[in-house]
Amino acid sequence: MSDVTNPGRLAYETYRRKSSGKSLVSGAELPEWERLNEPIRDAWDAAGRAVAEAVLDETERVADRAAEAIKLAAAETRDRLR
Repeated sequence: MSDVTNPGRLAYETYRRKSSGKSLVSGAELPEWERLNEPIRDAWDAAGRAVAEAVLDETERVADRAAEAIKLAAAETRDRLR
């Protein structure tokens, strides 16, 4: 099950599943998330948060542009109704 509140875990588990449970670098078995040591989990967490922040920033920029377009369209419609 995907947990979007923990993007590092989501990314790791997706990588693990996509690579058939093996490191694509060394071929070693990849442990389940719970069995990773803390520094590795912390690194995946940091990477996942960075990606999530970038996606959220872009989403906010797109939403701001959409809101401005809606305001402009509403103003133009209001002007035509007058």
